[in-house]
Amino acid sequence: MRRLYHTPLSIVAFLTASAAAACGGGTPDAADRIVVLVPFAAGERLTYGLYDSADVLVGRGELRVEASGDALALAQQYARPGEQPNDTSTVVVDATTLAPRSVERAISSEGHSYRATYAADGSSVALTRDDEKPRTLALPADAYDNESSLWLWRTIELRDGYRARYVSANPVERTRQVVSLTMAGRQRVEVPAGTFETWRLQVRNGRATRVAWIHVDPPHELVQWDNGTLLFKLEAAALAALPQAPAPRGARPGLLGHQQLAQRAVLGPGAREPLARECRVD
Repeated sequence: MRRLYHTPLSIVAFLTASAAAACGGGTPDAADRIVVLVPFAAGERLTYGLYDSADVLVGRGELRVEASGDALALAQQYARPGEQPNDTSTVVVDATTLAPRSVERAISSEGHSYRATYAADGSSVALTRDDEKPRTLALPADAYDNESSLWLWRTIELRDGYRARYVSANPVERTRQVVSLTMAGRQRVEVPAGTFETWRLQVRNGRATRVAWIHVDPPHELVQWDNGTLLFKLEAAALAALPQAPAPRGARPGLLGHQQLAQRAVLGPGAREPLARECRVD
């Protein structure tokens, strides 16, 4: 059976369209350090309805943040309605910079598994499909992993006029690519979880541009994501309070509302419940 969903960016070919230019030999592309502050913590869980171009629900997805020693494990899974997940992945990242450490992804509907192991200094990554020989890619400083994208965009400087570019490693395609971000203003968006004031973030690779809508208020959850094939709409969220920890280098105190982060939970239209309460997906 054909896989319905890939993870955030690899769901369509727009990240691989420029792969020949992005993943060839030589010096890796330069990148910006885009993480300002990580606004989420272990215990967070976001669920999404996945809709086709006719606005028909064709699947559901779940994003979870889990503790992994001194790091965070960012897990996601996708399934057709009423079925077990057929595409799951977990990327382990540094808790304050989102620098990737490792990735595990399994696509049961295709019988494939993918792994990525990053060098301790982030200068390279070994990418493996099934039992094939690993492919090693050189990376610039401050590179990220494609599987962390839906969390990564929540950590940037959310403001009008924001522009940045970064390098992302793709474990499935076993390539790296340059991703450009442009903030295109604010927009009110209505999804099953309610109505949200959002930042409209344009995500570009090669000639294709997609859009992510990120909640203006902390913890800046992803409200909606249009990947060119499916539209992710937030259905429910269980948010977790942040531990006290130093912000990454270059962070601006107060920029994202440090003291107000994760002070609410959205479990449906208009709902307000205690932090980190589990939510049910029908």
